[in-house]
Amino acid sequence: MSDEEIIFIDESDNDDYAPVIDNMMYISEISSNSTFFQGYFPDSMITTKGTTISFSLPISYLPIAMNAVYGFIDSEILLNIDISLNPTEIWKLPAVIHNVSNPLLGSNFIGMPLVKNAIKTFFSKSYRPMNEYKCMNMVFIKGGLCDPQKLQDLLRQGFREEDAEKALINSKNNVLKAIDLLKIGKSDRSQVPFHYSEFPLGYLILDIIEAFYNLGDHCCICGEPLQTQCIKPTACAKSMCKFSLTEIGIGNSLYQELRRDPMAASFLISIFASSYNTKFCTPNPPPDLVPHVSNFLNRLPKVSSMISNTSSDSDLQRLLGQNGYAILKWIILCNPNQFIYIPDQLKLPEFKSCHQFYALTSSPVQEIQFQKLKRQHGSMYLWHGSLGDRWHSIFHNGLKNYSGQPQQAHGAALGPGIYFAPEASTSWGYSPQLSRAYVNSELGDNYSIISLCEVAKVSSLKCHGWAYTLGDEKACIVRYLFVGSSFNHDIVRSPPSKVPTLENILHYYSNK
Repeated sequence: MSDEEIIFIDESDNDDYAPVIDNMMYISEISSNSTFFQGYFPDSMITTKGTTISFSLPISYLPIAMNAVYGFIDSEILLNIDISLNPTEIWKLPAVIHNVSNPLLGSNFIGMPLVKNAIKTFFSKSYRPMNEYKCMNMVFIKGGLCDPQKLQDLLRQGFREEDAEKALINSKNNVLKAIDLLKIGKSDRSQVPFHYSEFPLGYLILDIIEAFYNLGDHCCICGEPLQTQCIKPTACAKSMCKFSLTEIGIGNSLYQELRRDPMAASFLISIFASSYNTKFCTPNPPPDLVPHVSNFLNRLPKVSSMISNTSSDSDLQRLLGQNGYAILKWIILCNPNQFIYIPDQLKLPEFKSCHQFYALTSSPVQEIQFQKLKRQHGSMYLWHGSLGDRWHSIFHNGLKNYSGQPQQAHGAALGPGIYFAPEASTSWGYSPQLSRAYVNSELGDNYSIISLCEVAKVSSLKCHGWAYTLGDEKACIVRYLFVGSSFNHDIVRSPPSKVPTLENILHYYSNK
C-alpha cells in the first residue's frame, strides 16, 4: 500500500478537481490563506500546486516534555502535510490526504490517529472551531516586548532564543510561567488572534497541534477522554483501541523507542524481569504471553545488539519471533513513563559511578499539581529506596502510601506515609542488590536502584532525623534514578552542585 491515503473521497471519481485553474474564487481563497499563513506561522512553510496545499509544522509548537515523550527530538520538523482541497467548497467538503508524516518516523508517529481524525473532522459541514486551544501560546506570539535580562536567564538554562522570547512575551515576562510553558505547555488561556472566516487554514493547524496536546488525557487511537492522566500515549479500555496500539502498533514504533534510548529500554526490561513471578508484578503481561516470558528473558539479546542488527519493527519481529517481539513491545510501549539516560557529560557529578536516568514519571496534570504545591510550600530533594521487585509496579502505579497494606515492603516504625531519607546510604539499605534476571542487561551483573525525588514541603512531610515520611502522594515526584553500587551523600545538607535539566539532556542529544 502506498503512503497516500484517501480517507474521504477518491479524487479520480470527482470531476470537481479538474477545473481549478479557471476557478478564480478558489485561487483567491488559497492566496488569502497563504498570506495569513506566512504572517501567523513564520516558522513554517507553505506551497500550493493546483488543488494541493503543502505545509510543515515545527517541533517548537510542542513543549519540550512532549517532544521527548513522543520521540520528535531528532528533527526540527514535527509534521509535513500535503492535502488536496475540493475547489467547489474548499473548507466544508471532504479533502484528500496525500501525506501526513514526520521526517524520521514516517506516517507511524505517535498521535497519528488523532491528527488524521482532526483533519477529517475539519473538512466537513459539521465542523465548529473550539473556543479555546491549549496549544495557543506555543503556536502564536502575543503583542508585547520581552525583558532582555529575563531572556538571558532562560538562555542560560538552555532554552532556544526564539522559543524563550515567545514564552516570555506570552507569559507577560513571568519567568516561572515561561518555563512552565516551554517545559509542559502550561499557560493562561488566550483567544485565537483571528476569526475562522478570515483564516480557516489557521484553525486546521490549531486542530492538528491540539491533537498532540490531547494525548496526555485522551485515548491515542479514538480520542475519547481517559479516566487517568498519562505521560506516554495510552489506549482506552475498548478492545479495538488496545489492539491497535499494542498488537498492530499504530502510532508506536518499538524499534524507534529502542533506538532512542537503549539504556532506558534495558532498564525497563531489567525492572520487569526482577518483578516477574512475584506478587508485585503489577501489571502482568497478557495471559497468552506469560508462558513464554522466562525463555524470553533468558534469550533476549542486549538492546544495543538488537539495534545494530535490525532497522525496523519487522526486523525485530524476525529476530525475536512473534512471542518475543510481543513481550518486548508490551514491556517497552505499555509502560506509562519515560526515562532518559544521562550521558557522562551531564551526570550529577557527585554520583558519577552510577548509571543515571532522568525520569518523566508524572502526567502534565500531576506536574502542574506538584508545581502549585512547590510554589506554596517550597521543595527539597530526598532519596527513596525500594526492593528491586517493586520498581516495575512503582513506575506503573506511582509512589504510593502503602503503610498497613499488603504492598508494604518494610515496617512503618515512624508511622504511615511514603518514606524518604536525607542520606543516600539509608535508601541503599532498603534496596538490596538484584541478580541479573534479564541475562543480557546492560546494567551489569548485580546492581541496586534508588531514586532522587523532589518533595514539596507540605504539612504532611514529617522529619524524623534519619528519615522523612510523607502523607500526600501528590507532593512527590521521582526526578532521577541511580542504578549501580551504593554511595553515601546527605542530599539535605549538601544539595547536588549541578542538577541536569530536561533541556540540558535534550539539547545534548539534539546536538549529537
